[in-house]
Amino acid sequence: MTGISKTITSSTRWRYSYQSANCYPSPSPPCARRSTLTSGFGASQRLPSCDKISFSNSSPKVSNGAFYALSYNTRIDQDNTLALLPTGTLILSVTKDTYEELGLQGQPSQYTGRKPLQYVIKLQLTEPTMAPGRKCYERAVWALSEKVPLRFDVLVSWQPPEGKAATAPAKFFAEWDCREVRADVTVRPVAARACPALDSLSLQPEDGAACGAQDFFDWLGAVSCDIDCSSDSSASMRCPEPSLPMGPSLLCSITGLIRPDTVIQLLSALRRYFEEPKLACWATLTAHGFADSPVSWASLEHGFHKGGENLQTLLAFANGNYWLLRAVGTNDGCPS
Repeated sequence: MTGISKTITSSTRWRYSYQSANCYPSPSPPCARRSTLTSGFGASQRLPSCDKISFSNSSPKVSNGAFYALSYNTRIDQDNTLALLPTGTLILSVTKDTYEELGLQGQPSQYTGRKPLQYVIKLQLTEPTMAPGRKCYERAVWALSEKVPLRFDVLVSWQPPEGKAATAPAKFFAEWDCREVRADVTVRPVAARACPALDSLSLQPEDGAACGAQDFFDWLGAVSCDIDCSSDSSASMRCPEPSLPMGPSLLCSITGLIRPDTVIQLLSALRRYFEEPKLACWATLTAHGFADSPVSWASLEHGFHKGGENLQTLLAFANGNYWLLRAVGTNDGCPS
């Protein structure tokens, strides 16, 4: 299901793609400037899940600033997965066998049918009952460290409070016994091709004078996947009408655990991009979520019946107008 919204929400994503029409050759696009990407992230292998609880309660990072942790190399429909949100919520999506062994309170996954095979456990680590020495805290630590010692490959990142300098990366990542990783940035040219004609004031023009938002969204996805929309063999992917000729463009992709503050930097750079006269009439910024994350939009459960897709595209026009187009998983909740 694809949704169209006029509001934007921030979340942690694994890839951002930037594309600008009729801008090649040109100075590097905003996302190609590594100085824009100030946030690194860490990767740790086989980290015990109980460390998330003990670390969160002994360190001010969860209660001060925004802390993120997400398991990787796991399949949400077959394996145990984990996410730690900046709100201090630890989310575990576990198999039926693991859930029964843990003995922690949870709920059946809403996607497993009448006979649940997957369960979701949520622990609010910032609550007083989860303070060291309290019964709930000791119970959770015992279940995750001794009864069922779950281990995960995790990606971690921390955004310090506004106005405060970040802790030295080496010291921060040492606490989690992980290595620092920088986001991967790639830029490739996109050949000249037909482009849907757009009216920035109308998402779905009724007179046929411009292309609708849904058709543009589909076309943009085909271009991002390097599909030749002019080929006879891809008739279903041809550029929608009406269309206009588009000169060479650039497609820039950033891959990694990308925090909201980095997204805000990219959006600010995108706005500044049009402050000077440009041949480009629009530019897009697309965010792709992790397909096997246990959490999706608005902290809701992430489904796994189909491809696990969840993404949003901000389309910025040279005249200052914006569109926000959002796609969510087949059974995921669509945020308002």
